[in-house]
Amino acid sequence: MPLSEAASDIGVHRATIHRYIRLGLLKRYRAKGVDRRTYVDVEALRELRRNPPLVEATVTLNMRADHGPCLDASCGGTIRDRRGEPGGAPMQCDRCGALYTR
Repeated sequence: MPLSEAASDIGVHRATIHRYIRLGLLKRYRAKGVDRRTYVDVEALRELRRNPPLVEATVTLNMRADHGPCLDASCGGTIRDRRGEPGGAPMQCDRCGALYTR
């Protein structure tokens, strides 16, 4: 299923699915010569949402410097710098995954 349709079907933001792909938690597919859209396995996404591998994701995100508390007060996470990682966002919350720029 196309990524945007999977996001609306599961009820997550497209950026969340892109983060799962970047962290290696979800595989992406492309239909060569047909279109440029990214496809994901919806059942794998549902399973990932039911049983998130919190330890693996947290270890990956904690490799960079601390940039203070997440701007979402209810989250309680810490903003980490990920610029040196392959495909890493500039800064990201280690708990909720929110992306930040300077």
